Amino acid sequence: MSAHSRYVYLNTRVSLMAAQLLDAPQLESMLRGRAEEHKALLRHAGLDDLSLDQLHGASELESVLMRRQLEELNLLVRPLTGPAREFFAYWGRRAEVGNLKALIRGKLSGQKRESIEQHLIDIGPYARLPLRALLESDDAAEMLRRLERIPEYAEIARQARRIVAGGAELFTVDSALDRQYYAGVHRRAQAVPKADRMGLLMLVGDLLDRINLVWLLRYRVAYQLPPAEAYFHLLPGGNHLGRTQLLRLAQLDTVEAIANALPEPLKSLLAGLQTPTEIMGRLQVYQWQAAGKAIRDNRPGLDRVFAYLLLRERDVRAVRGVLYGQALQLGKDLIADALNLDIWSDPVASNSAGALARLRRKAHV
Repeated sequence: MSAHSRYVYLNTRVSLMAAQLLDAPQLESMLRGRAEEHKALLRHAGLDDLSLDQLHGASELESVLMRRQLEELNLLVRPLTGPAREFFAYWGRRAEVGNLKALIRGKLSGQKRESIEQHLIDIGPYARLPLRALLESDDAAEMLRRLERIPEYAEIARQARRIVAGGAELFTVDSALDRQYYAGVHRRAQAVPKADRMGLLMLVGDLLDRINLVWLLRYRVAYQLPPAEAYFHLLPGGNHLGRTQLLRLAQLDTVEAIANALPEPLKSLLAGLQTPTEIMGRLQVYQWQAAGKAIRDNRPGLDRVFAYLLLRERDVRAVRGVLYGQALQLGKDLIADALNLDIWSDPVASNSAGALARLRRKAHV
C-alpha cells in the first residue's frame, strides 16, 4: 500500500489544521491591531474562546492551551498504530515531563504541596502522572519509586532516582530528565518503519542539533562546566552534530570559537551571530522553515504531522505571550521583544533554507 493510501486521513487532516497556522504579519497584527483584528485572528487560529479574565491567570491559560494541543495530537494519531503511534504519544508527554521536573525540584528543595502545585500544568484527561499520589510522597526518592511502577515513565524515573540518590544538584536532575526524554524521542523516531521515517528523522535531527548547540553554549560558556561534563549532558542523533563533532566542540569555551568550529551547513547558517540568543533564534527559524516546507510539499507521511505540531506549538506560545502580556498591560514593543517577533521571518534563515534542505536530504540518502 502506498504512502498516499495509508496516510490519506492524516494528509487531509493536517492540511485542514494547517490552515489555522499564523505567520509573523498576522501575529504582529494581533499584537498591534484593533480589538476586532485581535478577535478575528484568534478565531482564525481556533483559539477564539480564550480569555484570561475567565481563566484566572497565566497558569490556567497554560493548562488550557496545552490541553488544546493534546486534543489535536489525539485527533492526528487516531489512525496510527505501532511505532508511529508510540512516537507521537511519547512526544505528547513533554508537558508531564515538565510537571515531573517541578515535582522533583519541589521535593528536593522542601517546598510545601501548595507551592509545588502552582508550578504544575493541568492537562486534564490526557494526564498519566498520578499527581495526587506523587505529591503525597514523603520525599523525591519515594516519589520516583512510585513513578517507576508506571510503564510510560519507568525509564525516566529510574534514571532520575539514581541521580537523586547520588545527591546531585537540581540542575543535574533537570538536565538528566531532559536528556532522557529527548533521547527517547530519537529512539522512537528510529523505530518507525524505514519507508515512513526519513522525513520524520530529518525534522527530529534538526531539533536535536538545535537543542545540543543551545545546551553546549549554556554549559560551556554560561556555566563554564568542564568539557567532559558538558559533553555528558548532550544528545546523540542530530543531523549535523554527531558524537565526533560534539566532542570537538565541547573543548571550546566561547561563542565565537564554537560558532567558527561548527560543521557546514550550520557554520554558514550561523555566520556573524555573536550571542547564544541570536544562535538559538536563527536555528529556531530554520526549523520552522523546514517544518513549513514539509507541510507545503503536501507529501503524505509522518513528517507532515510532526511539522504541524512544531508550528502549532510555536503559534500557541506566541498567542499565550500576547494574551498574557496584554493582560499585564505591558507595552506592545516589550511584548514583541519578549516573543522575538523579529526572528519569525529571519531573511538569512529563509535564504539558506533551500541549500540546507538539499544537504539534509543528501545526508539521509
